[in-house]
Amino acid sequence: MTATGGPGRWLRVLGLGHTALGAWIYRDVLAETAHEVRSRGPAALVGAVPFRGDRATAFWFLLAGPALWTVGRTLRPGDRVAAGALAATGVAGSVLLPGGFPAVAALGAWAALAPPPRPDADTVTAHVGVADAPTAVRARSSLAAPDYLDHYTLPAPGADAWAAERWARVMFEQIGGRRAQAIWRGLGLRVDARPSADRVAGWRIDGRGGGADDDWVRLHAASWWGRAQLVVHRDAEHLSLTTVWVYDRPAGPAIWGPVSAVHGRVVPGLLSDTRRALERSPRP
Repeated sequence: MTATGGPGRWLRVLGLGHTALGAWIYRDVLAETAHEVRSRGPAALVGAVPFRGDRATAFWFLLAGPALWTVGRTLRPGDRVAAGALAATGVAGSVLLPGGFPAVAALGAWAALAPPPRPDADTVTAHVGVADAPTAVRARSSLAAPDYLDHYTLPAPGADAWAAERWARVMFEQIGGRRAQAIWRGLGLRVDARPSADRVAGWRIDGRGGGADDDWVRLHAASWWGRAQLVVHRDAEHLSLTTVWVYDRPAGPAIWGPVSAVHGRVVPGLLSDTRRALERSPRP
């Protein structure tokens, strides 16, 4: 259960209903304001709401609708602080004003008492940074003093049914395919996509680990401005991809910096698609 369902969803519904109700109750005020805008133009909106009076009441009433909808978009079950504040607001409003505040209090209490959502099967954990990279992750790269490292991990029960090289070939040759080739060549990486036993999608296999289990494989490629390695690792429960760069030219950070942001958005989907592709294939 996430912010898209449960109390968050009903809070958004309440916000939309509150806005619709306010538009009906204060239709005369809205019509008067619209008439002034038609007569004087958009300038009539400047200072149109005084501190007191019907317009001020209508404004604050209608403002609550978008506020409820926005809170509903971010409210997560189990968030005790946000849900508690919402419940307290609902209780105070129920005492001081008639209206829909009891519903706000109930939704806040529901969100506070609900258990936090369990991680989704497609939840990818990410680590970006060289200095505090896990020792095992760092050890799988042979690049000395790397300038960039990221590591993405996806739950994949039974991933050890296939060797790491098999995962890498599906990931980069089948799922990444021509689009990945175009990106790598755009970065100046010297890759040769012709089928080869010692290459994966044009990247040279320059290391592997785990003995007969082959639980990780390391791919290497270079460009005029830097050297890169991709490490695909799998165990009985997870699939991961590590990307490591060494900048050989000052242009390296300027080139990879913007691309890394896109890379971070693409990798979770790449891992998920790879897992689904192998799950549909027969086990070796």
